[in-house]
Formats: sequence, structure tokens, C-alpha cells
Amino acid sequence: MIIDQEFRLRAVERSDLSWLKHLREDPSVSSCLGTFCLLNDERQERWFNSLQTDSTKCYMIFEKRESNNSFVKLGMVRITEIDLINRSMCVGGDLAQEYRGKGYAKDMYKLIFQYGFNHMNMHRLYLFVLEDNMVAKGLYQQMGFKLEGVQREAIYSNGKYKNYEMMGLLKNEYLEHRG
Repeated sequence: MIIDQEFRLRAVERSDLSWLKHLREDPSVSSCLGTFCLLNDERQERWFNSLQTDSTKCYMIFEKRESNNSFVKLGMVRITEIDLINRSMCVGGDLAQEYRGKGYAKDMYKLIFQYGFNHMNMHRLYLFVLEDNMVAKGLYQQMGFKLEGVQREAIYSNGKYKNYEMMGLLKNEYLEHRG
């Protein structure tokens, strides 16, 4: 678990699966994903079980501490392609619609950085974003990510092909950016 005064990241639990399914099927989330497939309870259960033995993936729930010291779920963090030899991993996160536009995405990425750079000792974090997702691209640039490349017409979405942009952040850039 990664925790600060107000927020935490914790491992996905079986009891989160229904909430996660609802989050991922929200059209405002699924339309921004590079790949999307419809979910059902059986597929969710298989996915959850596969996480228990796959050391290249880590999915977490992003939560905010309430005044009564309980936590409310704000979103989900995806960490995939964990490469311990080259010390890199692919990161991403989705906030529930009712929590967007309140600055929580920055808080979520601060915890992702804490997990990736401090806890996992990664050298590089990277992500992919659709070319027309200007809100996400703006956030990633604010957080210090730099454009590394473009996969041309790699994602078919809403009847057309879109470019998939790769952005990355090196540990030394993270340390300079937060300084």
C-alpha cells in the first residue's frame, strides 16, 4: 500500500470487481482507452485471478481519506509491462466521472510516481494516450512526461483510426520536476 496524508493506493480486492466493471464501462472512460472489451463477471474473475500470479502487472484502487478516517474509491491505477531488468513500467489511471476536474488526477500520479520511482526503484515510467485526449495529455505534460513517439493510426475508435502517443518520464526528470 502507498499512502500519504490524504490519499492511498491499495491492491485490488475481489470486492472491488463490480465497482471496477462499472468504472471501465463508463463511456467517458472506455472512449479514452486504447483497447476496450466488454466485461462480464466471469471475465472479471479470470482477470482478477490472473493478477495473483503475474509479476508484470499491478492494479490498484486510488482512494481518498474521509473526515471519519474511512476511504472512498476515486479511481483505478494500472501498472503493466513491469520490467525489473530495464527498470521501466507502463502506468495509467482512470478516475470515476464524479471525481474528475477536482485535481485528483495529479494526486493519483504523485502516488504512482512514489510507487514506481521510490518503492519499485524504476528508472522510467511511460504511458500511451490517444492523440485527441487533450485533457490527459495536458495533465501528463504538467506532471513531467515527455512525448517519446507516435504509433500512427494504431487505435481504431469511433469509426476511425487514431494515433497512439507514447510519453515517458525518467527518474532524474521526476526528481528535478518535483524539486
